[in-house]
Amino acid sequence: KRFKAFGQFGKALTLFQQNKLDEAATLFENIIKENSTVSAEAHIQLALIYSKQNKDNQAIELLDKFINNPQFKDTNWIDYAQYLRTVIFQKKNIGNINYNISKSNNSVNPTQSLDLNKILNTNNDTATSAVNSSPTKK
Repeated sequence: KRFKAFGQFGKALTLFQQNKLDEAATLFENIIKENSTVSAEAHIQLALIYSKQNKDNQAIELLDKFINNPQFKDTNWIDYAQYLRTVIFQKKNIGNINYNISKSNNSVNPTQSLDLNKILNTNNDTATSAVNSSPTKK
């Protein structure tokens, strides 16, 4: 049974690398259902596939279940699963983040301009004044 799980895992990884995502996902899902020795790794790979398919909600849900499953709490995969969950969450929500950077009259922001040369080459007092200065045209 153990060798079968490793074989299925290897086949699923190969399919993933060949961009045959649906086939790979099915194999990883079966590995997870069978609760095999490579189940933890299969969760991670399946979350990556879901994210690649823009199924970020599914990826996050899968990782949440994995992270909160006591069976996996002592595995080396928990930290990576938490990191991956954060990355996928940010990817999913990146469009909602407003960095307040726009182009208007060739300046960084319509209300303020950053002179990066002043900021990088001077002390904090000059850097503060560079940030607070009015917009400039180039």
